Amino acid sequence: MTSTKKTKKTKKNSKQDLDWFKFDDWLKSVRPLSTRLEAKKRRSFAILGLGNFGQHVAEALIRAKTEVLAIDSNAERVEEMADLVNNAVAIDVTDIKALRAAGIDAVDTAIVSIGENIEASVLAVMILKDLGVKEIIAKAANLLHAKILDKVGADRVVFPEREAAIDLVGELTAQRVLNYFQLAEGISVVEIPAPPDIIGKTLRETDFRSKFNINVIALKHRHLEIDTEGMGHESSYYDVLITPEHEVSKDDTLVLVGRNEDIKKLDRIQE
Repeated sequence: MTSTKKTKKTKKNSKQDLDWFKFDDWLKSVRPLSTRLEAKKRRSFAILGLGNFGQHVAEALIRAKTEVLAIDSNAERVEEMADLVNNAVAIDVTDIKALRAAGIDAVDTAIVSIGENIEASVLAVMILKDLGVKEIIAKAANLLHAKILDKVGADRVVFPEREAAIDLVGELTAQRVLNYFQLAEGISVVEIPAPPDIIGKTLRETDFRSKFNINVIALKHRHLEIDTEGMGHESSYYDVLITPEHEVSKDDTLVLVGRNEDIKKLDRIQE
């Protein structure tokens, strides 16, 4: 077991916030309470699992002026968070002796953010319950996982990726987005009609990558086809062999890929 305690360094918080899942509704309730109790005792939290979700939650809790104990079996992840949180420890999250030695039984709330390893997350929740942790919040990978976590003692179960997708789609439906799917956690592909101000420009001139951190990966072209009876039908096809010199036409659809927080800024592209 290795333990890395926080030194008196300052580290710039990540610019990425938690607006991509409803977990921030819960965080909002933490902030005012932590302010009122700051003169007495700040609320304390333990985060088990320092993947993307765990790291973002840790950063938000530090901004909320709470005490954070970060735990992961991956020493490199622990080292990355060591200067940010109050204490970071590299241990097995299913080792009850190591968890007790880290002081997890003294925290107000424990957040189990290891949804990808269902067995480990379930065991961690059971151990936290046995250790008497007051509040346990757990990340679930699917509905069955959520039901198991609830059965073994989780006080609250969250689906960050699912909630992120729902929130993102809700925002994009107001932005003339024609199609959307999530490629990976926090990364999506969307289709939007070519904005009027880029029609006639090359992809190099639109400069999506540097302006918006979004890549154009294909263009969908629409055209009119005449059948054997002389009737016209609208048809479309995807051009994936695009180059920076490819010119955007009036009826084109842009296929974009990027991080969800950047895609949410699509209204700026379509103004």
